[in-house]
Amino acid sequence: MLKGTFWACPSCKADIDLAYSYQRCADLFAFASVVLLGVATRKPASGGAWLLWTILSGIPLWFAFFLLVPPWLRKGRRQPRLTLMSAYLGAVASLFFVGLVGFGAITKFLGNPADVQEHLEDLSIPLAWISRNFMITRASSLSDVCGVVLGNSFFYALLLFGCYQSIRWLFLRARPTQLNISDNHALDEDDEDD
Repeated sequence: MLKGTFWACPSCKADIDLAYSYQRCADLFAFASVVLLGVATRKPASGGAWLLWTILSGIPLWFAFFLLVPPWLRKGRRQPRLTLMSAYLGAVASLFFVGLVGFGAITKFLGNPADVQEHLEDLSIPLAWISRNFMITRASSLSDVCGVVLGNSFFYALLLFGCYQSIRWLFLRARPTQLNISDNHALDEDDEDD
């Protein structure tokens, strides 16, 4: 039974939602499939277009794993949380729109050709450190540029997600423990036996 944007159990009317472990499982299956596909199809001359095709093939795989693996439900509502997938999508959006379109347009119109090439090299890092095939140049096609931007976004998302998890762990560690003390005194199991 749908109640607002959340589900409710038809018999007890308790709020239920998808478990975080279900989302992580589907994400992990899709990521592992993309990595295996990338390893199987990589050639020494593979560049940004190959990376774009490999990453975009993960989208239907992700949906397929959500359809194939039955959902795991849990009681209660999901709290907003930064997942690796949301960090990746945020990194893709910011790197593409701010880094490529915004700063790229400014550099193109206000800078000299050396500034444009330096900006393109900055967009290529860290994948350009792994292979020179991922270096964006003025002669690179749009699919090469998009593939390198999508690939680099994964590294930035890992950094963002790692920082988020570290700070979250510090906050949770510093949180005082709730003792759940009240005026109602429950009998211990030892007292019930007497």
